[in-house]
Amino acid sequence: EYYSALGLGKMKFIFAGDFSGEVVLESSHVDEGWIKKWGKFDKPVNYITVGFISAVFAAVFNKPTRSYSVTERESIVCGAPVSRFAVVAL
Repeated sequence: EYYSALGLGKMKFIFAGDFSGEVVLESSHVDEGWIKKWGKFDKPVNYITVGFISAVFAAVFNKPTRSYSVTERESIVCGAPVSRFAVVAL
């Protein structure tokens, strides 16, 4: 809800565990803004969300910052219907 309140889009945690997780963006203002201004792109551009998700996992599981690696596997800006992020503990 905080992510949405900041005006960044709608985030859904599919799975969140101490060692891994999966997060989906059903909408992303970063991706949608990029598409509107420049069109679709061949690489994900949602770096803000990658950092946000990493910080959320660290806070929830009481770990230091940068304890999680987040990779955007699917991206709205690349033409996918949602953006999908894989989370792995480092």
